[in-house]
Amino acid sequence: NSIFLISDFNAEPLARYLLNNNEESMSVETAPFGQVFQSLAGKENYDGGIVWTLPEKVIPTFARAIEFSKIDVESCLNEVAVFADAVLDFSMRHQYVFVASWVIAADSRGYGILDWRNGLGLKNLLARMNLHLVDLLGDASNVYILDAAHWSATISQMTSPKMWYAAKVPYSNAVFENAAMDMSAAINTLAGKSRKLIIVDLDNTLWGGVVGETGWQGIRL
Repeated sequence: NSIFLISDFNAEPLARYLLNNNEESMSVETAPFGQVFQSLAGKENYDGGIVWTLPEKVIPTFARAIEFSKIDVESCLNEVAVFADAVLDFSMRHQYVFVASWVIAADSRGYGILDWRNGLGLKNLLARMNLHLVDLLGDASNVYILDAAHWSATISQMTSPKMWYAAKVPYSNAVFENAAMDMSAAINTLAGKSRKLIIVDLDNTLWGGVVGETGWQGIRL
């Protein structure tokens, strides 16, 4: 199983965690970080792809929004459509593609109590961007959106400023570890390796009555 990992930051920690989780069955190659659109347009052949981006890096209007500049929401959504088209083109050459949802920086307070207000708040805008991305990718049966917010929900230290300035790694190892577990589980599901076991009680569940009291002749099927 060969994976092409595309990101606008240094995703080597994620690649290592993925390999640790799937040592015998996976190879992972990371694209040069910061070259998202170029990598999506490449002609490399892999089984699957993972696309994990920071919204301010691939959507220029959102980059201006987090600097509290006045922006046009429709222009922002148009840029999301350009990104979605690149992902769809990439998906046509791969069996499956995982796209991480966009999350806002952990230390961003945005507009405070106004951050969910239409036409102003950053959280409001990012939610619109994510939903628009889902709508645009919805018809591609081999494209799956992964909830990136879930990977840091239980982690106290989401970011590592030292690693960002030293190696352009924006998240702590714990975030990458959670992301790798989520992605590995998704890959195994698509490969048919996941199994579900349902365990239920028998008496008064699969049949009526208690077999230990009435015997098999007395139960109601």
